[in-house]
Amino acid sequence: MKSKKVTISNGLKWILLVNTFSTGGFALILLLFGNFVGQLTGIENGLIIRFVGFGLLVFVSFTFWAAKQKQIPANMLLTFAAIDLIWVIDSAILISLLPLTVVGIIGIILVALLVAIFSIFEFYFYKVNQI
Repeated sequence: MKSKKVTISNGLKWILLVNTFSTGGFALILLLFGNFVGQLTGIENGLIIRFVGFGLLVFVSFTFWAAKQKQIPANMLLTFAAIDLIWVIDSAILISLLPLTVVGIIGIILVALLVAIFSIFEFYFYKVNQI
């Protein structure tokens, strides 16, 4: 059985690159300023914030690589979309369970909205760019 592939169209390339650079920038902020971000958001453990930043750098290494290809396995793009969707769901869970500051709540909502847009487009391109 031949594995499905997805063509990296200009639109998909743009989405992957914006996802890469915005997520990468966010990861660097979390890594470099974890304690400060924790104070702003109400999350007291800076180590957890830095760990999330490191995990995001791993994710962006894959999205950047994918954006530079002509085709990628369809399941890879589906994985990107699912990871982004999980981020959005986890954001809602964090807001409901943690005693966050107003700045923390607003920040998490704004990031989740951006990530939701990435996820929607990744699911869309998974569907329409398969070859």
